[in-house]
Amino acid sequence: MNDIVKQLNNLARLKVLMDNSSESARAILAEGEADKLQSQLSFSSYPEIELRWLNFQLKNLEVDDSGTTEYERKEAETRHAAYTLCAFRCKDCIETFVENHTQEAKEEGSLKKLIKEQHESIFSQCLDRATREYLHNYHNDPSKPFSTEAILSQATAYYREKMVKEALIEFETITFIEYYARLKGNVHRGVLEQQFIEDRLNMRERYVAHGYTLATKDQDKPYDLTKFRTKEFNKFYESFWQPEPLTPEHFKKEASRFLETQSTTDTTFGTIFYLHFKGETELFTAQMAPIFSQAEEFAQLSVPAVSTETPIPTEDKKLIKLRKIVENYQQYLNHHRAEEEKTYPDRDHRAVEQRQLALATIALVANQSEELSPSVKQVVKNAVEEIQKNGPTWFERSLLDKILDVISLGARPLYRLFTSQQNPAEAQLNQAATGDLPEDDNPAEDGSSERPQ
Repeated sequence: MNDIVKQLNNLARLKVLMDNSSESARAILAEGEADKLQSQLSFSSYPEIELRWLNFQLKNLEVDDSGTTEYERKEAETRHAAYTLCAFRCKDCIETFVENHTQEAKEEGSLKKLIKEQHESIFSQCLDRATREYLHNYHNDPSKPFSTEAILSQATAYYREKMVKEALIEFETITFIEYYARLKGNVHRGVLEQQFIEDRLNMRERYVAHGYTLATKDQDKPYDLTKFRTKEFNKFYESFWQPEPLTPEHFKKEASRFLETQSTTDTTFGTIFYLHFKGETELFTAQMAPIFSQAEEFAQLSVPAVSTETPIPTEDKKLIKLRKIVENYQQYLNHHRAEEEKTYPDRDHRAVEQRQLALATIALVANQSEELSPSVKQVVKNAVEEIQKNGPTWFERSLLDKILDVISLGARPLYRLFTSQQNPAEAQLNQAATGDLPEDDNPAEDGSSERPQ
């Protein structure tokens, strides 16, 4: 759950940024955050296959070994062998494509804990995807309110879609294994059904030192873990998404219809369903119940409240430096406000407000960012340009000053230009716009803020 908590905190941070920035800044920040997430996204199905590996191990542990008759012992033995084979295929796939795979569990409690964590990992993947897509769209239309609720809703929809398919793939295999075990317990029944299941699951009995076990039937035939074994289950899965939204009630209705249809068809597949699942809709829907329950739990997630006044932790030294520069420049403005009003009595109050808003934008992105990313640099650059554009000008000086400047034939303005020094806080802020942050941590608090003419 730690990853999901971090993602929710990140969404809260993004909402603060978007809710308190201009549209142009939102577009830049949204694009930067989307690009950052794009490099982290994974669209592989290996998290689901790892979940299946854990579930097959759990099914193996749940096999009833208490039977005393030969029929019951053979049935249990077949179940163990089949679930072991399916779990092996999953693990083989995972270890082939996932580096440093170390997840192991031997007993039921540990397996259930890992299964819960794997569900959280899959939702985390879905949340990253939903966030990235929302940011990409928001970059193109930053005028609308930033909705974390829309992101969480889409993430839950992605999770539900992934897990419904995964649960049905597992259920299809479990269906065949359970019925196959019943047939193996009674060697005089269901030869055609046994062959049908062996073909679908690509397995066969093989004699080893102390008896028979199950092994892969055709080693040259690739076993795609992402697909259904039969077209019937595939069509059943595809029927969910149109036209009604998938809910537990909708699933139960479709499951009942599917079972009834399949159990009356004159095929080997239909025979399996007629003998194994006739009238047992509840058994079918039980496989899906945890999925809907978990999806509902994720749907209740919300982002925490974040204050714009509290900087988020960062180890980026340049970003820490930027925060200090903004603080120093704000102190400089506060200190020189009276002097500026005296020197520039005709100061445009709207320009003063725009300068303060631009500085607030820099403070916001500096305090609510984890690193000095290219998008943050661009927002800072634009805001600094806005500060410079709205600085005091010669035209805002007093009428007497302007008359004396004209009478002096420009000597007074030239004298001011060559004798004035730019305040270090202002100089550092201007330098920060280039992304090249200065090293001086203690800027002085004097000098002029008048921009050149």
